[in-house]
Amino acid sequence: MLIIRDRQMAAFIKQACLDFERAAMRDLMMIYPEECEEMGSSKLLSFVRHGVEKALRYQIDQEEDILSFLYLAIENGESFDQDPAFPACRAILEHRSLTGQAKIDLLYELFETTEG
Repeated sequence: MLIIRDRQMAAFIKQACLDFERAAMRDLMMIYPEECEEMGSSKLLSFVRHGVEKALRYQIDQEEDILSFLYLAIENGESFDQDPAFPACRAILEHRSLTGQAKIDLLYELFETTEG
């Protein structure tokens, strides 16, 4: 039987996080090249890390949903979740019974409505 020790698991988790950060940065650079170029790589990495932390605090924990949260942050401002101009964002994000995907879907609907 294979035994994975806590230290080994921590190393796997750390590597998975680093891999996700790199993949998210590549994805963002492909979709939002101007915004990412303006940030530069170190600020972009910080943006991704901060966005992941915020998404996880709101129980958004699936990779696809975290990426969508990062897209929303680039499109609407890094602090869109705290912006007084969008009070519904905070209510959606802090809603305990909604899944991460449901929160993202509602946020996209909200921003589509406010733009149109």
